[in-house]
Amino acid sequence: MPFAVVKKAMGASGIGLQPSGAGPVLTWPPLPTMGIIDIILAIILPPLAVFLKKGLGKDFIINILLTICLLWVGGIIHAIWAMSRKD
Repeated sequence: MPFAVVKKAMGASGIGLQPSGAGPVLTWPPLPTMGIIDIILAIILPPLAVFLKKGLGKDFIINILLTICLLWVGGIIHAIWAMSRKD
């Protein structure tokens, strides 16, 4: 079954492919999603969850400060928010 390039799915990093005819759009690399493991990690260790998804950056520093200053709850909320948004 031949594939035809349909559109850019993730800017310059992904290409949408669709089989000729009807069907779902396949993308490579896969679009980032937040799974149950990510949510559990965000609840148990919010800074680690943000680090694994976003790396050492402003989100990681903000999450550490929120986790310390707002007694863990702020870190959890920020981790889930930061991990779910697209960059």
